[in-house]
Amino acid sequence: MRSRKDQPQSKDPYQLGMATSLQGILTMLLLAAGVPVQARLWFEWGLFSLMADSRQLIARIALRSHCIFTTSRRTKDAVREGVTATPWPFFWLCISMEMLLKVTQIPMPTSRKRKAPDVWSYRSAWKAGRVVRADALMFLSNLPDDSADIVFLDPPFNLGKRYSHRRSGLDKLPEQEYSAWLNKILSEATRVLKQGAVLYMYHLPQWAMRLGNSLEGDLRFQHWIAISMKNGFVRGDRLYPAHYALLMFTNGRPTRLRRPKLRPAKCRHCDNLIKDYGGYRSIIEAKGINLSDFWEDLSPVRHANRKHRRANELPMRLFERIFGISGKKGDVYVDPFAGTGTGVIAAVRAGMRFEACDIVRENCNIIRRRLDEIRDPKEGM
Repeated sequence: MRSRKDQPQSKDPYQLGMATSLQGILTMLLLAAGVPVQARLWFEWGLFSLMADSRQLIARIALRSHCIFTTSRRTKDAVREGVTATPWPFFWLCISMEMLLKVTQIPMPTSRKRKAPDVWSYRSAWKAGRVVRADALMFLSNLPDDSADIVFLDPPFNLGKRYSHRRSGLDKLPEQEYSAWLNKILSEATRVLKQGAVLYMYHLPQWAMRLGNSLEGDLRFQHWIAISMKNGFVRGDRLYPAHYALLMFTNGRPTRLRRPKLRPAKCRHCDNLIKDYGGYRSIIEAKGINLSDFWEDLSPVRHANRKHRRANELPMRLFERIFGISGKKGDVYVDPFAGTGTGVIAAVRAGMRFEACDIVRENCNIIRRRLDEIRDPKEGM
């Protein structure tokens, strides 16, 4: 895990503003009194020396305003070294520009290198993989070709939900921009699939229809699975929404496709079967029900005492079912929108390796905590 260096504390903008205003007033008085330029310069420097770390502050201000003084190499070097022979008009202009930037919040060009993503690696025999805090597209683009057995995509639905107090605009893009971004995600996800591997995408039906059409050129359509939507509400001139779409595409013929059996639902009061299976009841009770492409027995987790964040989460049973259909021990599970890591936890329990990513730091911390809580199954033997 990368360690972060302590960041220097910035000067209070109010204190800087008061000192700058005082400096401007006194400069005007000195000009009116006819004080020589060199004397005024020394006076201005003495005033700002009363502030803590004034030389570093003034040097930072001047360097941020590099567009003003790039024509004078000598002046630029003087300011960087903290030399007191800086011409006072240039000094005052730099101070004024810094205050303007603080008031208007206008970003200035910076030469700082792009920050590398945070990566947490797990290398034990029973828990192997990585958790990465980064943009999903950047994360996928850095994975090698033909490296994933299962890719699960649960992108933001672009409904304006707030997934982080620090990143309020993650889920609100213009529709055309959102569509282009999703298609790039799908292109990278397709690239990392092994032959016979599976891609699952969880989304609203209207977006599943649009994106499924673009996927069909490179992958093989397998299923449109309808997952029950609880507590939905009518929007506009549409029918009551009752399901989410879980698309299943494979890279060629699927390497494995199992058909799990489900236990028939029973009444929680009388413990009798809810449905009447007629003459097949004994068979159903003994062998279970064949899994269909309509999953009404699960839906997103909404109750606060059953989830790890404010936003809704997908249930553990969803991932257990997906791995029961398409996964096996030792497979590589890739999740670029890991959220709080329910899919990652299910993958570890199934003996799979994982490559997980989320752009929100709080989510990554939750994934790490949940991974730390998993114990080696051999410890209980």
